[in-house]
Amino acid sequence: MARIKRDPNKVALAKAILDAYQPETAEDMNDALKDLFGPMFEAMLQGEMNHHLGYNSNDKGPKLDDNRRNGYGKKTLKTSQGEIEIDVPRDRNGSFEPLVVPKRQKDVSAIESKVLAMYARGMSQRDISSTIEDIYGFTYVS
Repeated sequence: MARIKRDPNKVALAKAILDAYQPETAEDMNDALKDLFGPMFEAMLQGEMNHHLGYNSNDKGPKLDDNRRNGYGKKTLKTSQGEIEIDVPRDRNGSFEPLVVPKRQKDVSAIESKVLAMYARGMSQRDISSTIEDIYGFTYVS
């Protein structure tokens, strides 16, 4: 029987998770995977905010209008791994309407498997954010 060839990116990701979390049970591994979702959703929301405002965070250049970033709000998401809390960026005039995690939506189980699959393929948070932006029909502003 032939040996399965593993994608080196997936192997490296698995090793990084094992090194960081040192899980001893399947429940420990689920907790490790759950920890990945918060930063991933936050990175995607940052990408959406960049698109909404027309510039990246910490961009010192001229801006299109007076609307700016205005801190973060907390949101608890329901995933297949359990609940996670994320920071959702806000803008001053309140016009930011996220697509990845819309306002008043808390269940993200439909998108989380896609995000995890991209992460397992070795994509960076920035690449995943850009891919999700492409799926939702807008482009990343760099």
